[in-house]
Amino acid sequence: MAAPKGTAPAPRKGRSAAKPFSIPAAMVEQVLLGPMDDRRVLQDSPILGDVWLAYAADPVRPQDLLITPHREAAAAMVASAISEGLDNERGARVAYLQGIVAATLTFEQLLRILVPATQWWKTRGIPAQIKNGKVGRYTAEALRDAINELFLSTREPRSDPPFKQADFTPLHRYLALAGVLLWISTRRSADPKPDSLTDEEVLQLISANVDQIVNGLLKLHEKILADQKGEEATENNALIFQVSLNRRAAPALVNSVPSIKADAARSLFTVKCKNIVWAILDAGIDKTHEAFFDSNEDAAEHESRVRKTFDFTKIREILSSDEDIDDIDDEGVRNCCPRVSHPRAAHSTRRTLVNVSSSSPTTGRRSAPSTGTRSKS
Repeated sequence: MAAPKGTAPAPRKGRSAAKPFSIPAAMVEQVLLGPMDDRRVLQDSPILGDVWLAYAADPVRPQDLLITPHREAAAAMVASAISEGLDNERGARVAYLQGIVAATLTFEQLLRILVPATQWWKTRGIPAQIKNGKVGRYTAEALRDAINELFLSTREPRSDPPFKQADFTPLHRYLALAGVLLWISTRRSADPKPDSLTDEEVLQLISANVDQIVNGLLKLHEKILADQKGEEATENNALIFQVSLNRRAAPALVNSVPSIKADAARSLFTVKCKNIVWAILDAGIDKTHEAFFDSNEDAAEHESRVRKTFDFTKIREILSSDEDIDDIDDEGVRNCCPRVSHPRAAHSTRRTLVNVSSSSPTTGRRSAPSTGTRSKS
C-alpha cells in the first residue's frame, strides 16, 4: 500500500522549477533516527550525522570530508582508491596523513566511491539486499513507500498512518535520505545557492518526484555493482570505516588566559620573563596581533615579540594527489619553510586576546587550519 502523494507547489516568482533546495536539519534527523518521542533507531551507516546535515543544507556543493580507514587498510591505499574512483575528476584535493584521508567530494561521489568501500557496505551485504530494486525487501515500490512515509511522518503525527515506523529498517532510512539528496544534487539552475523552502514545500516536492528519486538511486546502484563486478565483498577488502565532516578550525580566544591559569600566575607572582624565550607549538598564531607587540610606548615603533613562524597552510595542496606541484610556489614547497608574514586574525577576536606575558619573546610554529587540526599549547 503506497503512501498518498502530494502535489508539487507552484514555483515562487523568480525561482527555477529545477533549482536545488535544502532540507531542514530536523527533518534529516527524523528520517534517519525516527520521531523524537519514539527514537529507537540508531544511525547505522558509516556516514556520520554531520555529513548528512552538511549535504542536506546544500546538496549541490562538494563537502570537505575526513575518511577513517578500516583497521586493515593504510591511508595511502584509501587515498589511491578514491583517486582511481574519481577517474580524473578534478577538485577533490585528496590527501592523506597517517590514519586519515581528506577529500572534497560531491554527494554522488560520496555514495559511488566511499560508501561501497566501507566495512558496513561489504559485511552487511547491502548490494545483495537491494538487488537492483526487483526482488526482496528493498524493491522500487518499497523504496517509494519508504521515501513517502518517512518524509511525510515528519509532519504532525497521523492517527492512521499506512506504515509504522518499526516497518522501516536503518537501510530503508539510509536509502530514503540518500535518494532524495542525490535527486536534489542533480537539479541545476543559474543560481547555485539552494532555496530555503518551508517544510510543506519540501515534502510536496519530494512526494511529487518520488519515482524520479527512486530511479536515480537504483541507476547509481547499478553503476556501483558494475564497478565492483567480480569483487568479493568481505571485511578483509574493506577500505573505509567511517566518513565525517572536516570542520574548519575556529579560534577560541575569549577565555584563553584563564583556561591556562595564566591569570593566577600573574596575580600571585611577580614574574619577569624578559630573558625567557617561549617555544610554542600551536595553530593560528598571528605574529602581527597587538598582544605580541613589545612594550615600546611609541605605537608606531611597536615590533612583534614573535621572532619567527612556520607556515603550513599549503600542506594540503602539497600532499593532494590532484594538484600540480608546479602550481605551488617554491617557498611553499621547501619544507613548508619559515615565513614571517601572516594574515591578521579575524577582527572579532582581536579585542578578546589578552597578553599572557608582557615582556617575553616567542617563537611559534603555525599548522594548517584547513586540515581541521586542533590547537595545542
